[in-house]
Amino acid sequence: LSCPPLQHWLQNGTCYINPSCGMYRCPSMTEAEVMTRCTAGGPLPQASFDLPKTGPDEVLRLVEDCGGEQKGRAWSYAGRPWETLSPERADVQCADGDCQADLADGGSYCFRTVNTSHVPRSAKARAARLLSQATFGPTTASITHAAYTLGGDVRAWLAEQFSLPPTSLRAHFRKHANPRAMVDNAAGVLRKPCERHSRWHQYAFNLYDEGR
Repeated sequence: LSCPPLQHWLQNGTCYINPSCGMYRCPSMTEAEVMTRCTAGGPLPQASFDLPKTGPDEVLRLVEDCGGEQKGRAWSYAGRPWETLSPERADVQCADGDCQADLADGGSYCFRTVNTSHVPRSAKARAARLLSQATFGPTTASITHAAYTLGGDVRAWLAEQFSLPPTSLRAHFRKHANPRAMVDNAAGVLRKPCERHSRWHQYAFNLYDEGR
């Protein structure tokens, strides 16, 4: 398409090329408006507009201040609904898979796209990503279990986690702690200093043990 304004919009992120199909997208304008402004060379309007749907290997961010700080206001990835980003959230509404944004006047907005087709997609890589997001961290055993025992099925992994008995902080604390008794007739028996699971409240050695 021979259109100087469109070329400028592609450069500053107002419009972008979808890598999955090679077509340009200008979310704030219809194709008719793009053609009209290509002829007239007018500025990009700011109003409510439909947000584009992302492809399976695409991450798309709506940013403000395109030529400056590029503050993220919303994002979508892999065809999922658009989500707002903190701290200054954009006004995004989604219904039945279609999302619309209402942008504040006075700002400059554009899109930034990232192609994620190069991201590793092996079973172990997907399992490690899941465990990194849903647990305190993956291990070799947990990656193997999620990737091969469960076949990488996220729903099966979640169902397995929900079926596990809950862990009790109170029970864990009582099993491993040996608090100091503050009364003469305390319930239970204090552990001896060298007994298993004993806990030191002061120092195990002091200056009187020097040289012994």
